[in-house]
Amino acid sequence: MSAPAAIANSLLLRVKRRSYGSGWFLVLRKKARGEIVVSDADKVTCGELLDNLLAHYEAGNAKPTTIRVFRCCIEANLKPYIGNMKAPTLSTSKLKA
Repeated sequence: MSAPAAIANSLLLRVKRRSYGSGWFLVLRKKARGEIVVSDADKVTCGELLDNLLAHYEAGNAKPTTIRVFRCCIEANLKPYIGNMKAPTLSTSKLKA
């Protein structure tokens, strides 16, 4: 597993454990079941999703140090590799490459 993929997995596991991140996964579950239809979904980049994730933490109960660490990890390790990719095209095989 490449370094960016390992960091992404680590961050996602932390998000799953936190109650303030549960809303994000509920939305993803609804999207996977087809309950949410977004016509502009093909245009959304992973960078925009990561920015939205950070905004969610800032508006929620996350501590400032947690936000700072997440921002540093995202800006330094994730955005350079997947920030410009379209979200629907992201897959584990692309993360492993």
